[in-house]
Amino acid sequence: MAVLYQLAGLFFLLLVAYELFAIASVLFAIFKGKFCQQKSPIYIIAASNLLADFGMLTLHLVYFVPSLLFESYIFPKGINDNLTIFISSLFMFFWYQLSFSQILMAVNRLVVMCFSNVNVFTRRNTLIFAISTYSIAAVLAILSQYVLPCCRFSFDYFVFSYRYITIDGLMNYPNTFIDMPLNALSTTVCGCCYFSIVLWIFSINAKKGQGAAHSHETKLEIKYAKQFFIITIFYMNAWTSFRYLPVLIGGSNLYLYSFCSLNAMLSFGANGLVYYHTNSEIKKALNKRVSTTADSSSGKGESQKRNSNVTRDSDLPRANQTNLLIVQNIQVSDPESHKIVKYQKMFCPRDGPCNLVRPFVNFISRQMDKKWINYVLVRDPLERFISGFVHKCLRSSARGQNCYQCDDNITCLMENQYKSLKKISDTGIVPYLHTVEDSHFAPQNWNCELQAHYDDYKIFKYSHENIGAILESVFEDFANASVPVDVINDIRQQITGKKSYHATYDSEDVVKYRKMVQETPYLRELLVKMFYHDYVLFDYPLPELFIVLTSPALGGGHHDLPNPEPHVPQPLRHVEKDFFGRPQAPRITKDSHDHTGDDYASYVGAGVFVLLTVGAIALYTDVFGMNIKEGFLHAHHRPFTPAKETKSKPPPTEPESKPQPAAPQVKEEQPELAAAKVSAKEAPVVPLSKKADAVKQGHDKESTTTPIASSSGEPSIVEKIADAAKEEVRHVKELASEAVASVEAAVEKAAHKVDEALTLKSEELPDYIPYLLVGSGAAAYYASLTIRARDAEAKVLMIGSEPELPYNKPPLSKELWWYSDENARQTLTYKGLSGKMRDIYFESKGFYVPVNEIVKAKHGGVSLLKGVTVAKICPKEKKVVLEDGRSIRFGKCLLATGGQPKRLPVFEPVEKSDSVMYLKDVADYRRIDEACERGGTVSVVGGGFLGSELAYSIKRRYPKTRVVQIIQESGPLSGVLPNYLSAHTRGGLERSGVEVHTDSSIIAATKKSGEKLTLSLNDGRTISTDYVVVAVGSEPNVILASNDVHVDESLGGFLADAQLRVAPGIWCAGDSCAYDAGVLGRRRIEHWENAQITGRLAGENMTDGNRDFWFQSSYFTKVGPEMHINAVGDTDSKLNTVSIFADQEVGFPNKYHKGVVFYENGGKIVGCLLVNVFGAGLDIARRMIDEKRSVADAKELSKLFALWEQETSEEVKTEVKK
Repeated sequence: MAVLYQLAGLFFLLLVAYELFAIASVLFAIFKGKFCQQKSPIYIIAASNLLADFGMLTLHLVYFVPSLLFESYIFPKGINDNLTIFISSLFMFFWYQLSFSQILMAVNRLVVMCFSNVNVFTRRNTLIFAISTYSIAAVLAILSQYVLPCCRFSFDYFVFSYRYITIDGLMNYPNTFIDMPLNALSTTVCGCCYFSIVLWIFSINAKKGQGAAHSHETKLEIKYAKQFFIITIFYMNAWTSFRYLPVLIGGSNLYLYSFCSLNAMLSFGANGLVYYHTNSEIKKALNKRVSTTADSSSGKGESQKRNSNVTRDSDLPRANQTNLLIVQNIQVSDPESHKIVKYQKMFCPRDGPCNLVRPFVNFISRQMDKKWINYVLVRDPLERFISGFVHKCLRSSARGQNCYQCDDNITCLMENQYKSLKKISDTGIVPYLHTVEDSHFAPQNWNCELQAHYDDYKIFKYSHENIGAILESVFEDFANASVPVDVINDIRQQITGKKSYHATYDSEDVVKYRKMVQETPYLRELLVKMFYHDYVLFDYPLPELFIVLTSPALGGGHHDLPNPEPHVPQPLRHVEKDFFGRPQAPRITKDSHDHTGDDYASYVGAGVFVLLTVGAIALYTDVFGMNIKEGFLHAHHRPFTPAKETKSKPPPTEPESKPQPAAPQVKEEQPELAAAKVSAKEAPVVPLSKKADAVKQGHDKESTTTPIASSSGEPSIVEKIADAAKEEVRHVKELASEAVASVEAAVEKAAHKVDEALTLKSEELPDYIPYLLVGSGAAAYYASLTIRARDAEAKVLMIGSEPELPYNKPPLSKELWWYSDENARQTLTYKGLSGKMRDIYFESKGFYVPVNEIVKAKHGGVSLLKGVTVAKICPKEKKVVLEDGRSIRFGKCLLATGGQPKRLPVFEPVEKSDSVMYLKDVADYRRIDEACERGGTVSVVGGGFLGSELAYSIKRRYPKTRVVQIIQESGPLSGVLPNYLSAHTRGGLERSGVEVHTDSSIIAATKKSGEKLTLSLNDGRTISTDYVVVAVGSEPNVILASNDVHVDESLGGFLADAQLRVAPGIWCAGDSCAYDAGVLGRRRIEHWENAQITGRLAGENMTDGNRDFWFQSSYFTKVGPEMHINAVGDTDSKLNTVSIFADQEVGFPNKYHKGVVFYENGGKIVGCLLVNVFGAGLDIARRMIDEKRSVADAKELSKLFALWEQETSEEVKTEVKK
């Protein structure tokens, strides 16, 4: 027996040592070659599983094998020794981890392959999952071995295995409650997952017609699934043999136990061998390191057989391509012999037979020979296509027959080539056996059977600049294959010695046609359709397909448009992330969904939905008293039934009866009528249909026994019942009116509570809020939308100094004056561009979560604190202090404090009177509108956007009111418009009825009691006016500036970077933010769209977006019926301008009706102003600014704008006619 134990121990020792070496080698390859480099997180799962196997085998090596060799327990107390228990606990820990690993592997394959849109298994998430399996396994091992009352698992050399230490009469708790359920769970989950994967593979094959149509990535994922499935089979074999064989055969057989332990050890070690033999990446990594070690230890070593296969692009010049199709097998048996002739055969002549066909002969057999080195040279699809076009369509002597006879028409070529490739793609006919065009313009991924052998290639991304590095890499492989140096030099000379006639990289035609494709959306679209998979497979950036038109979701558009969904820049689908959350290349490319095929997941989802619906209906019926048989009457809608009912009595038939009246009667009633009313009230309520039947039956019965009316003229029974019914209807109407009144009161009370919730007492304020927005204007509102879109459970608090909900401010000087009714001052509504009435508010009250509930809100929300001013911000302490001393801590903060009107010192003596007004908020608008409605004279001081808009708007809404505009500059909008256009704008205002005084400044403003306000101008004139509206610009509200929150000295506003960050954890947006605007330098803009754009960008960066400012915001204004202005970029009138206007149109008696003004700085366009030009003009202008187009091309660039269209804005036509 002793010899048997020793032989078993020796055998197990050798087996475990070999398996440990195999697993250690695979782990070495994973951690050194793949863990930090592989794009797929599959190797994290593999490493997690192999580490558990390694731990299992290590326990066998350090404890189980020595106990067999020495025929005793190696610790003094045997199986009861604490160290033995600890080692057994480690065994159970690794066992449990292996169970969870099987589940993790199976779920990973199911999600990645069948639910590609669910991007759960990222690098970081997979690492978290793997660590979690170890944590849960540790908890279960402690429970199993130390906490449960009985029993525990232990190594036992006596039975050549391991067993449970049980106590008679007690349940085996670990086996019953942990081991068996966990093993069964892992087996069930793995079985379901792999069965679903098999069904998915069959469905894909059925759709594609054959399995070989899978993409390279799909095949790779299937390969991983096979590996995991084999490992799961080994695991199931181990635990089932250990659990059930002793039960089936008998537990007293020692050989049976030794077989179980042997089976377990083989299963643990087999995992490493599975990875090695089925994973070519791991095998290559190991072989490379083994060969490197051998070479370093033995010098040159034995000569090796190599074969290199480099595909070529016929468009590449000899100096920068592998015009070398290496089709001969390099056999170097003697390193000293120079077989020059044989090596020269590697280079096929240009017209040789191997030029097109021979590289593909017996391709598969060569691929299977792993001694070959295979190369693939790829190129940017656009560069490759243009090179082929120039060579084959412009320069070739056969160009008349090539290129579909399109000559130099690249559009013709691309259209025909797309049709040809589409036909090849649909029919499955292999290219290169058809036309010259197909052979030169087919996608690169069609070559070399990349789908099946992608991993077997070295792929080089060619460009003219990196050809030297590519060749050096190839020559290094030649040197490693012991190719003689002089042969390598000869090859280098043949490749780089002269320029091939194919070369096109320095051609003017290439530059010309490349630019044409890049700037033509239609051609770019065709290019991407043909070479999309080249872009994706070889990781080239996709070209921009279209000019993206401005929309509210992108930050442009009109403030009057309905509130859009927040624009959240989305990452590309199937983008993997590394451990630090940085995006990597796509993990797998999935095929488009075939809506005609069977979608089992949809069927299951539909079934679950139906069951949930039925359950919800049943629950609703039980909870709310709904009953189908009762006509779906809700409890609130059922007739009222008294708590104590009395039986119905027939009405008295004799006039002498004197029933008791229900209440004191003012007017005496007939006894029969009173009795009928009492009877009706006491009768139980029955459905109307039953009442009708009863009345009908009673009528039939009375018609045979009792006359309808007595001879004395007394009312009949029917009349009594009718009168009683009328009384009941009246009573019901009273109850209904009372209910309506109570509902209205409840609604009013709820609204009052909401208002109270938005202005809270000190003890009701939250102590901490994750996202704090100081300000409640457009910038803060759009920031809150983006924050909520990117962080679904974000809790956002806006603090606004105004008593209003967040609202659009542009209508205060525009739409509320132009398109509203006489009640606009109270309702704040106007007719929008859609033709429907709308108000100025972004959202209703119900959108905002009460401040005292925001912290406890389960799914977060946006809360608003109205009428409160922030007095101080402490960046280091991350808190704000309100004006009343209260403080709120924050996680991240946005400063969107806006601006405030500039005040003129000349009006200080009369500012306290009601005659001087400023326009900042809703209250100011109401004051100005009320003053203008009284008539008289209204003077607008200022010639900027706000002043000119107000002057025009007031005159448009109240034609009888005298409007005077006093401008210190030479004309309206002179800070933006060229002089001639400013003068034209003045003429339009004057034609509208506005009195315009230019080059005028107010030197004094006086008012005597009961008299009008007198304004004294610098030229000696005086203006007597009832009201003055001062609109001379605004200044940013930077009261929160401090040592840590700086102010831009030149622009004003908070000093921010390109990501709008002011300080750590603090951002800014809107009028009070000065930021880096890219090509236009630092800017601070006081326009609505800028507030929206910066608000969205700040919200994105507050949620870890890390994005620079990218969008040039625009603005628009209207200062006359013929002057609708849209502008983008830097439109400072101090810059030089180039203006292009369309010819005068019929019905518009001015020469500046429609045109574009280019603003230039350093010869480049930095701004564009559009006069009565609509459509996509702003997007075109943005593109010009971003691309720094030359102003010398202004005439040609103006053709991109809609200057010569016949259609004109209906609004402009209507106003001109007026």
